[in-house]
Amino acid sequence: MHPIFINTGKNFQRIDLSEVLWVEALKDYILLYTKEKRYIINRTMKEIERKLSPYGFCRVHRSYIVNLNHIKSIQASTLQIGEKEVPIGKLFRETLLDKVQKL
Repeated sequence: MHPIFINTGKNFQRIDLSEVLWVEALKDYILLYTKEKRYIINRTMKEIERKLSPYGFCRVHRSYIVNLNHIKSIQASTLQIGEKEVPIGKLFRETLLDKVQKL
């Protein structure tokens, strides 16, 4: 998948987008989670959503963007990525279900 570079303060760290599990809002920052690490980035959710959505990411809540390739299961109001349970906002549920392959 496509790489991104994250400013860690000392340098720019390369991360493959396929390694990103989810993104979480934290006031004026975002937290970007991979299996190994959490990164704090000074960006808005709208900026990150715009950049990530073409690469298999979907906003599922006002505070969460997830990598569709890492979703284990989807329930009525939550989804599972690894051990993390992520809420699904009512406004985002239909878009999420449209983006995932359903049988």
